[in-house]
Amino acid sequence: MDFLQELNSHARDSRIGFDEATHKYFIDGKGRNVTSVTTFLKTFFDEFNAKKTLNKYGRRWRSDRHHKYYAKSDDEILCLWEKNRREQSELGTRMHERFELFYNDACLNRCSFISTPISSCDALHSFPAEYEQFNRFHKKYDIRPFRTEMRVFDESLRIAGSIDLIAVESTEDDSRENKGQVYVMYDWKRSSKELSPDAPHYGRMCKHSLGHIPDTAYTHYVLQQNMYAHLLKRFYDIKIARMYLVRFHPSIDEFQLIPVPLYEKEVQIVMTGRRVHLQRVRRLKGILAASLFLLRAYNAVKKAKRLKRPIDRIL
Repeated sequence: MDFLQELNSHARDSRIGFDEATHKYFIDGKGRNVTSVTTFLKTFFDEFNAKKTLNKYGRRWRSDRHHKYYAKSDDEILCLWEKNRREQSELGTRMHERFELFYNDACLNRCSFISTPISSCDALHSFPAEYEQFNRFHKKYDIRPFRTEMRVFDESLRIAGSIDLIAVESTEDDSRENKGQVYVMYDWKRSSKELSPDAPHYGRMCKHSLGHIPDTAYTHYVLQQNMYAHLLKRFYDIKIARMYLVRFHPSIDEFQLIPVPLYEKEVQIVMTGRRVHLQRVRRLKGILAASLFLLRAYNAVKKAKRLKRPIDRIL
């Protein structure tokens, strides 16, 4: 499926694995303490608390004849939310898969992206709005794909992630660094939420060392892309010139191409925090191992003394 990986492979590709069923990454065959970038960043954001939300708004919803949750119990509402979460997650996953397949097939067949209809993907009827938007997107922008779903990692910090699309663009800058081309990163988002720096955050701010930036989906995605760019530059010798979120959804008339700003300071903050956390974990493991060794030694001495007493009586 990933023709682009074969065409533009990297030496580190063979060191990173991914289990689709458990959504776990493996570095050099080991999954212990490996955390995805997405999961790691969640620690800086408040998770949606369904029960707390119901306690706050449920009574009002149930008493409003015009509300979609009118006369529904808490359990019914919770079931509806969970069902919707799963459905939206599945739709997002399938959309990503079709985009990946499209770009790899187009390269494999040496087709022009502009002349290749998106209907060549089998999911047109499953995602009519999203695929019409994507069709207009890839016709409007001359994208030369370099890698899709590229897995990147930092073995020392035990973090890993997958990048939706890295593209290459020609440039007049023929410097030693750019060599006539630059890399651009795209992140597909099937989202009903507004993705912009002006998205409402209702006073919610990120947690821990990121308390100076708002807690929104946009902030989460921007941090994610900046972390990927950091990993690419440090470990893959790939410098990202620009980053974009590309939003598709039936609730909007047209796709949205959203520039991603640089969050270098924030990336350094979270990377440092991750490093400190792992150091503490290693120290704690060392203390526990030493304590266990001493406990075993103590028990061995006690056992030896108990065995020695009857022998002394016999002698």
